[in-house]
Amino acid sequence: MADKKHQAPKVEPFINWSRVPRNYIWAAIILANFSLVPLSVVYAHRNLHWRQPRPSIIPDMDNQYRWNPQQYNPDFADGRVMRSWPDGTIPVGMLREDDHYYRGTVGDKFVTSFPDEIQISEALIDRGQDRYNIYCSVCHGEAGYGDGMVEKRASELMLSGNHRGMSWVTPLSYHSDELRNRPVGHIFNTITNGIRTMPSYKSQIPVEDRWAIVAYIRTLQASQWTPVTDVDQEHRDNLIKQIEANRSAAPPVEQAAPDTAADGGDAAEGTAAEGDAPAGDAQPDTANQAEADGGNG
Repeated sequence: MADKKHQAPKVEPFINWSRVPRNYIWAAIILANFSLVPLSVVYAHRNLHWRQPRPSIIPDMDNQYRWNPQQYNPDFADGRVMRSWPDGTIPVGMLREDDHYYRGTVGDKFVTSFPDEIQISEALIDRGQDRYNIYCSVCHGEAGYGDGMVEKRASELMLSGNHRGMSWVTPLSYHSDELRNRPVGHIFNTITNGIRTMPSYKSQIPVEDRWAIVAYIRTLQASQWTPVTDVDQEHRDNLIKQIEANRSAAPPVEQAAPDTAADGGDAAEGTAAEGDAPAGDAQPDTANQAEADGGNG
């Protein structure tokens, strides 16, 4: 009797599976498996590669209707989707009212000086040379004589007749009198807006780089032609001495032999006999000689 009193009572299980209907158990197992499906789908879409777009629960948020450029829109009187800016509209920060800097003009005339924002320096000229070699040398040539590769190819096509209706204007040499006397504002405007068959480069070249190119073009022109009055007296004297030395070292100009073939080989009237021709006393063209000697005056 004592053993039965001190015996621990029997503990009932939390769930008595023997009392749960078997259909409920199978239903719970099936629901548990189905609960893993969303997790599996999320994992697959995050870690696997699919050829089709990912499914969207609210597709209207991902694929909204929109108008395409150049499309017809009946909501406007002109039927155009793209709307033009109202008159007088200027984007913020795009006023650009400094004509000297942004357009190379003051009033109705091209400027002859660089704007205050541009400080001429070796770094600016180096930058201009870099931009010139990229955008300009293909037509104007690296030395500015208008003999770039595009010019050579276009001229060949024009001469061969294979131009297919193309028109081409040969670039002027920067070392011609016309371009040497052209204001810097004119050159800047040409880069900005183009001229004849040359297109505009304002979308490719920023304003400061355009002025850098102009500075480099002026440097190219000075390297090929500089008035002697722009040289200081000391260097001017040395330059004149060098020109005179080149002239004295140049070989004498040979006089052409007279034509003795006429009249059976007799000497023409007014000509000296063979072997008695006097030395030529005509003076060479000083302008051409100075140019051949490298003179700048």
